[in-house]
Amino acid sequence: PLVEAGLIRQVCLADTPELGKSEDTSANARALLLTLSAQECARKSHPFLRAVVLTFWQPLLIWELLRIFEHFVGLLNPLLLQQVLIFQEAQSSAATPADVHP
Repeated sequence: PLVEAGLIRQVCLADTPELGKSEDTSANARALLLTLSAQECARKSHPFLRAVVLTFWQPLLIWELLRIFEHFVGLLNPLLLQQVLIFQEAQSSAATPADVHP
């Protein structure tokens, strides 16, 4: 709908959809600042790193799991290709003697 409206007329701010609660930048920044101040008050080492991880651990976990899945899919590709090539070779070797008639 947004692209179609952009083809007809200039898109304005009212045309854009609202962001979800998890995508609210100011709420995320406030949560990060609150966690950062709590870490600094507790005199923990590396307070900013701890605050980022404590605030955004769920999206970071999902992101890392997707990266691991992507890595395994990349490793799976050559194995699948090997099986396809073995199957094709078996099919072509089985078809060759049957096609030849003396």
